[in-house]
Amino acid sequence: MASLEKRMKDRANYLTTSNELRVKRDELSAAQVQLANAEVMGRDAKTLDALRSRVTRLTTDVQAVVQKYYGEGSSSDAMPQESLTNEWLGKVLAADESAARLEVFEKRLREYDASFKKLAPLGPQLTHLSREVQVAEEEYKAVLNGLNKAKLEQKSVEMASPINSIDRPDFPQKASNVTRWLIIAGSFMVMLFLGIFVLALRTWMNNRLQNPSRTEQITGLSLAAAFPLMQGRFVNRLKSVKHSMVEQLRSAIVVELSQQSRPQPYLITILSTRPAQGKTWVGTALSAKFAAAGHRVAYLYPETSVLTPDATTSAGLSRVQAISYPVQDDFVDTQRAEVLFDGQTDPVPTDYDYIFLELPSLMETAIPAHLAAQSNVSLVVVDAQAVWTKTDQSLADLYRRASQRGCVLGVLNRVDMVLMDAMPQPETSGQRLALPASTTPATAVVKSV
Repeated sequence: MASLEKRMKDRANYLTTSNELRVKRDELSAAQVQLANAEVMGRDAKTLDALRSRVTRLTTDVQAVVQKYYGEGSSSDAMPQESLTNEWLGKVLAADESAARLEVFEKRLREYDASFKKLAPLGPQLTHLSREVQVAEEEYKAVLNGLNKAKLEQKSVEMASPINSIDRPDFPQKASNVTRWLIIAGSFMVMLFLGIFVLALRTWMNNRLQNPSRTEQITGLSLAAAFPLMQGRFVNRLKSVKHSMVEQLRSAIVVELSQQSRPQPYLITILSTRPAQGKTWVGTALSAKFAAAGHRVAYLYPETSVLTPDATTSAGLSRVQAISYPVQDDFVDTQRAEVLFDGQTDPVPTDYDYIFLELPSLMETAIPAHLAAQSNVSLVVVDAQAVWTKTDQSLADLYRRASQRGCVLGVLNRVDMVLMDAMPQPETSGQRLALPASTTPATAVVKSV
């Protein structure tokens, strides 16, 4: 029984050694495959040395396992001869190494076949392109040779004769009708567009007051009259147009005074924010109309102003008592208009029905607040050709405040006849008190005649 158990134990050891030998053989085969791949791929010497060392070590391990396997197989149950085992081991190792090398070579052959299949069609293409390049080179050489010959011949002709062979230009005798009409139509459209563009640009960039409606919108003044600029074909109508405008302005003043309860004399102030706006012309024409109607009129004006009556105002202006006054530093503190009559004893200020007071331009002289508050009607004369600035607006607002909500009307001067239009009715004191429309006389509207 013990002998049987010993033989069974030896048999188990023999099988274990056989399994160990198989594992070592597999490891050695894998190492040989790695070494063969590294040699074919041209790896560095360090990697190759490491792989060779591993193969050598595994070979030694296999030999040791084989010796062990032979020792366990020396009994009658194992292999009979040692030489047969060694020869078998050598053949097995050689077969594994050859199989590994063949596997690597087959892989490389497959890669080479794929590369050949990819690059093989490029050969004919390269040959075709080379042929085209050669043909192009030949053509270029032929053209270059012809160019050189032509230049040589041209130089020979120039040196042989002083006459240059140049063909005369061929100019057409008549222009094409279609082209001519297209050019005319295009030119007309371009000029029309440029004209419209320039007109729109000029209108957009023009900051002048120009017309009554624009003046009311910008200045905030309620216009009572607008005097046109007389020039060109309208000069002959000066007398009738001026008469109509002055009458319209006089009507507006009379309507405004009829709504007030102040006693005579009525003080009518004529002013402008800047000089040379035409207030002297408006004042003399208006005062002459009142005097011609039989009223007692006095006209107070700065001594720097010059009265130049014309044919339309000379008759009435001769009845006006024109009095000049000096504009001094204390003019702003003037309490009453009667102070400006100093030196005039006959007649006295209370003998007049209307006193027209022309103030210096507000940009040059401070606003006389007391005179502004006493004015029954104030006329602000504005030039339509001027640009209304922030300074003008500030001065106009200051005067309105100084007039203590008195009647301040605007008079637009030098308006282009083309831009004259119907103006809104100026706001009267009766309208400010919200009187019924039937009790308020219609304000005169100045139009071009």
